[in-house]
Amino acid sequence: MEENKKKRIAILGSTGSIGTQALEVIAEHPDLYEAYALTANNRVDLLIEQARRFMPDAVVIANESKYPQLKEALADPEGVAALRPEAIAPLVEGLMLSGFAMQAARSSRPASCTDHLFSHLWNMRNHTYNGVTPSHGFQVSVGTLCMCAMFDEAYKSDFTTLDVERCVAAWPSLEEVRAAAERLFANESFAELGVTEITAKYDDKEEVRRQMQLLKSNWPDLKARLQAQCYTYDEMYRYLSIVGAPTKPEDVGITKAQMLADVPFVRHIRRRYNLLDLGLRAGTLDTWVNGVFGKGGIWEVQ
Repeated sequence: MEENKKKRIAILGSTGSIGTQALEVIAEHPDLYEAYALTANNRVDLLIEQARRFMPDAVVIANESKYPQLKEALADPEGVAALRPEAIAPLVEGLMLSGFAMQAARSSRPASCTDHLFSHLWNMRNHTYNGVTPSHGFQVSVGTLCMCAMFDEAYKSDFTTLDVERCVAAWPSLEEVRAAAERLFANESFAELGVTEITAKYDDKEEVRRQMQLLKSNWPDLKARLQAQCYTYDEMYRYLSIVGAPTKPEDVGITKAQMLADVPFVRHIRRRYNLLDLGLRAGTLDTWVNGVFGKGGIWEVQ
């Protein structure tokens, strides 16, 4: 006899009268039903309460201004640190989904960008700390914090006033980019990689003009979407601190000065477009980097 399976229910508007009644039915018949997804428009406090009680796979709030509160409330770094299965399960699911995404794309692009590239760079240099190679995850922790801080700096830019033609005029030729890469990587054992990858993602002036015009025209919406999706440095620092992950370059044997010096290298070693490329095209990269590593920055280089 085939075993009965629970019906997985998605409730759109779980904080309304019909939604709350539906959840009570699920609570009364846990052998028959389980909440798969919960959504609400504005009542974030009740949605958080429901999510903690029913543990759905997805929780959505339509009002984007409420999302940071929802995200913070449902994060459970303490549970991860305590090795509680219910806290670790979403992380495992996320890792599996990122793996499936990489398989589908036949590339690590869906799950790996600049935060990972710091780790790849250090590994290519055979970096060790206290006689051993730091784990990729530990190094990515530091890279992630660096890029969270870089995004925080990027949000301070007002690209609605961007001088597109000035960006285009300042954009170097492919020959100039190649020559600069050869000088940058002259003493590295993987010099050819740096030159090849930066050449592969080179865009001519017309493409840079198109990109910068899109950035200028869409910046308010793009900024809001990025802020809704990406963690701030402070948020990520708190989460990583709680679980015992590295939170500064020295934790993996890298000085702040070395990490600052590595910023241009990580932009070269993969052909995928990232925040550093955007800042370079817009002429704001040096300002962002100075905001992270300069006087008063989170990793001020003395």
